[in-house]
Amino acid sequence: MAATLVGGAFLSGAFNVLLDRLSSPEVIKFFRGRKLDESLLKKLKLTLLELNKVLNDAEEKQITDRAVSKCDTLKSLPLGLFPQLQSLDIVDCVNFETLLIPDGIELNLTSLSIVDCNNMFSFPCGGLPAPNLFSLKLNHCEKLKALPEQMHTLLPSLGKLMLWDCPEIESFPEGGLPFKLGYLYISGCKKLICGRRDWGLKTLPSLEMLCLHGESEDALESFPEEGLLPSTLKHLWLAYMPNLKSLNKRGLGSLGSMVISDCPQLQSLPEEGLPTSLLRLFIWYCPLLKPRCRREEGEDWHKIAHIPYIVIDGETLLIPDGIEVNLRSLYISNCNNMLSFPGGGLPAPKLSCLRLDRCEKLKALPEQMHTLLSSLWKLSLWDCPEIESFPEGGLPSELGSLSIGKCKKLVGGRRDWVLQTLPSLRTLYLCSESEDVSESFPEEGLLPSTLIRLDLGNMPNLKSLNKRGLQHLGSLKTMEIWNLPQLQSLPEEGLPTSLVNLYISTCPLLKPRCRREEGEDWHKIAHIPRIVIDREVIDR
Repeated sequence: MAATLVGGAFLSGAFNVLLDRLSSPEVIKFFRGRKLDESLLKKLKLTLLELNKVLNDAEEKQITDRAVSKCDTLKSLPLGLFPQLQSLDIVDCVNFETLLIPDGIELNLTSLSIVDCNNMFSFPCGGLPAPNLFSLKLNHCEKLKALPEQMHTLLPSLGKLMLWDCPEIESFPEGGLPFKLGYLYISGCKKLICGRRDWGLKTLPSLEMLCLHGESEDALESFPEEGLLPSTLKHLWLAYMPNLKSLNKRGLGSLGSMVISDCPQLQSLPEEGLPTSLLRLFIWYCPLLKPRCRREEGEDWHKIAHIPYIVIDGETLLIPDGIEVNLRSLYISNCNNMLSFPGGGLPAPKLSCLRLDRCEKLKALPEQMHTLLSSLWKLSLWDCPEIESFPEGGLPSELGSLSIGKCKKLVGGRRDWVLQTLPSLRTLYLCSESEDVSESFPEEGLLPSTLIRLDLGNMPNLKSLNKRGLQHLGSLKTMEIWNLPQLQSLPEEGLPTSLVNLYISTCPLLKPRCRREEGEDWHKIAHIPRIVIDREVIDR
């Protein structure tokens, strides 16, 4: 990958030289001397011209967005060769040491991520001239001793700074951090955390989010010190602080949300309580603090009773404001104390599969699913009896598969599902196992015309399939119905003519009516190429 990035810039130039040489008298004379067809030379030149065009296209893409991964030979990267590069990720390059930037050049970078480069020891002398850089991420750079110089002037657009496991960084650079910094994440940076009194965060008018993960045996017993945090801070996340015993209210300002995680020695909350501005409090794996925060009876309950949204140990997911999670699949099963998802929704734009199984106290799906889960393709809900409806705004438009089983309240409110607004929905699996489905199903307008597969089962009261709910399903290819003990017959007009596969199982009243030739409903399904009843294929 590094060869593609570094070498690619020279290839098109080399091709231009080669094309010039092909037109030289020496090459033509050589072809004639060997009695070779000059048309071959022209053909070769045309081929190289086409290749050069492709190369130029590829090069144009490379120099705006690149990743260099697992390149053991890469020691330095000359960014001056790529003035239009906007996004750069350098990952797991064990011998990488530094970036090279010629004097007088301004980079066009907006995002820079350097991960698992344990031999990187410094940034270029004089700093990183990238006025458009918004996000800087450094992860597992164990020998890196300092952040770029003059960050406050050379990186004026920096909004996010994330530092993981950079144990040799001792301080922020002289002049401090850029004024526009809004998000600061520090984890496993022992020396930097120990020098926190010199951070100068109060000079940052835009800082709203601070995530601080200790992960060390530092002597931090009380936090935060008065004057450490800026008054602009809205969200604070403290985690993995083994010696933290108390919180200092005077340093907490006017927070809106707070996460406290993995602080085994934290004994109590401030005597004066937490800020009255606090709207959300998350406490996770704090064994001494947890019993003191029990509703009504805990000794510290009166200090947090004013907070509208409180989550303690596993009753919801912890996702601080401003963070997008990189999840592609999420499966939550047998979590009977889970009450809710985070307030404001689940910011996971890459999530394609969400499965909730036996979450008996969960009352609602994530808020704003239609916007925050824009890539969701598969949603499976099983035995979540307290969920009553889909969230306001409906389900994501990319949803292709929806499975619902043993969700009595949700199925009971199915007339408000508005599945017709889902242009990608292809598969619907509905298993009720309750008394909430009436004698006729599906209701007219319930199902979208895009469906290719429909599975219905475990509906004890269902006696008939509603022709008006099925007749518009012109794309339906497969239908499976099972365990419908009261289902007596199929619609008089038959099933959709588009059907290719029909599976019927444990429908004792319907089965004899579907016998080949002699069954009363046979003529309604005779056009379907494949029919299976109680695992027996009906021969044509």
